[in-house]
Amino acid sequence: MRTKAALSALTLFSLGVAAELTAPDGYGGVVASGASECLIKEGSRRDIKIKDFSYGEMISHPGDIPPRPSTATVSFSIAYTASWWQACSGFIVQTQDGEWQDKDGSAWFKCGTENTPDPTCWNCTHFQFGWGHDSWRFAINQTWPCASSGHGSCEISYELSGSATLNPKCTEDTNSFTSCTAPEFSLSLNVYGHMAREPGCTK
Repeated sequence: MRTKAALSALTLFSLGVAAELTAPDGYGGVVASGASECLIKEGSRRDIKIKDFSYGEMISHPGDIPPRPSTATVSFSIAYTASWWQACSGFIVQTQDGEWQDKDGSAWFKCGTENTPDPTCWNCTHFQFGWGHDSWRFAINQTWPCASSGHGSCEISYELSGSATLNPKCTEDTNSFTSCTAPEFSLSLNVYGHMAREPGCTK
């Protein structure tokens, strides 16, 4: 099942800062005048590195002055080459009924300056995270644009996804703040589909 299909039905509670996602050498070319030919294929795999992973959770208590909700944040960076990377972050709160936003870790958070999920995003990154409440599952979904030579050099965006279960190291201070970090790790992304801007465009 294609994971991005459910994006349009989800409510996202994300904040993010990132450079515009453009494909580094070996992944494909930025779709523009003179764009390079696609270097990835359906069914292939690409490896990325997840670096600087950090998770923080602040639990509120009755009587806190001023009153505040419990909050959780996550941030990390994705490295493709030694000089090319993208930063991502997400933020959720605990509602008044005691339930966490995205309590089951099923929402997709969009990296970058936009907060709105986009299931047909041509050139971007989304991520899922279990928030350490029921799981430490972590998933990435990306789209990479390039120019295909299969039908007169038409524009194609390949869809990639991968997931892992993290095992972070956590500490808690006297103010009920939990801080967790995980070492750098590799994540394999499988190419599972593609989108074309024009009907009839082939790979």
